[in-house]
Amino acid sequence: MIISRATIGLFAKFLNISTVLLVIPFIGLNLGEEAVGLWLLFYSIGGITGLFEAGFYNSVLRFVSYISAGKKDLLSEGIGQIIEQQDNEIKLAGNVKLNTLIITVSILYICLGVTAFSFLSIFGTIYLDFLELNTIDISIVRGSWLLFILASCIHLTFSFLSATLHGIGKINQNNFCLIISKSAFLLVAIYGLYKGEGIVFLSFIFLLHVCLMRVLNFVFLIPNLSLSVKDFFRIKSFSWDIFKSLQKNSLKMGAVNIGSYLLSRGSIIVANGAIAVEAVTKYTFTITSFTVLAMIATEPLNLMYDRICHYQSRNDREQIKRMIKILYFAGLLIFLSGTLFIFIFEYYSKVFGLNFNFMTQSFLILASLIYLFEYTSSFSAIYLTSKNYIPFMNAALISGVTVTLLNVIFVNQYQLLGLILIYFFVQSCYNFWKWPLELKKDLS
Repeated sequence: MIISRATIGLFAKFLNISTVLLVIPFIGLNLGEEAVGLWLLFYSIGGITGLFEAGFYNSVLRFVSYISAGKKDLLSEGIGQIIEQQDNEIKLAGNVKLNTLIITVSILYICLGVTAFSFLSIFGTIYLDFLELNTIDISIVRGSWLLFILASCIHLTFSFLSATLHGIGKINQNNFCLIISKSAFLLVAIYGLYKGEGIVFLSFIFLLHVCLMRVLNFVFLIPNLSLSVKDFFRIKSFSWDIFKSLQKNSLKMGAVNIGSYLLSRGSIIVANGAIAVEAVTKYTFTITSFTVLAMIATEPLNLMYDRICHYQSRNDREQIKRMIKILYFAGLLIFLSGTLFIFIFEYYSKVFGLNFNFMTQSFLILASLIYLFEYTSSFSAIYLTSKNYIPFMNAALISGVTVTLLNVIFVNQYQLLGLILIYFFVQSCYNFWKWPLELKKDLS
């Protein structure tokens, strides 16, 4: 199961996280360095939609996994009653609790999506109006931005479909949806850029590929449930009890997401606001690439997260220990391979004279070491959530706010090197050692 999921899942995750980055060489060659910086900035600000998701995705995934394993109680925190029987049959057909859970979260996610779009269409546009641009007209920027955030918010609104597919053990089907839609986006986007299309076209194709992915999610999910499409979003079936069970840890994860967003993308937004977009493009490209790489490296654990939750509900410690060791070293191999690729790209981009690149080699060495710690810390934190506890909310929030404030204060004095050193110093004070230590304690 691990090999099958890893083969399909890692490719899907690579496309899912890297799609925005994979078109960058073609943007740089056809539209210029400023367009590269603008596209990466869209990606960074658009990531705010993840904050509106408020941590419900993993809670939905956990609860679907628990129900599928046969659990009757869904606590707001903790595993609750351990399941004694050891049959592995997924219990889906006619499962009233599962149906109620799906209807409840579908209504919840509509509210989240509408709220996110309203916020970003107003405040994101205001932020973009302050950018210092040289080659791209602001009206084009605004139009591209609205298309991009519409796509991001549609993606958010229907993300419960992916969580449900994963929770019932159909993650391969969910990954097929990703592979098809992301591949279509890349092919059409690259062809359009080659033919002279601009950033508005790119955002429009981004919107279409999100719609394609969510339609495919419905196609794969519906046959596995005793629900029809019209049963989704049925307000009278909304369950306040399930919502309350989801709410506590989801809101904690929402706070964690805010901290994580500030840690991973806060410096990019601060740098773009204080320094010309074209000048900060290399920093944006470097930090975004390492952030994406650390996320991809945790994907072996994410791919098997439903099974980890399944074993947690049965308190199967031996299986958990065995899987965690395998998954950590698989992720480490991915991180090291990705880091090597970044250094190779940095070298050959100079040889071929590309008009965009990473930061200097010494900066890349520093970033690779820092993000190795980030991978280990993130891996440990993800595992801890499988026990339906979120112990790192305060640490994530405090770290994220501290890093952002220090970035704002020191960006003009210490420039780009200061931003990554601030990140390393704050994270080393707690997160980089605390959560790996907690993982070690739990497994021992």
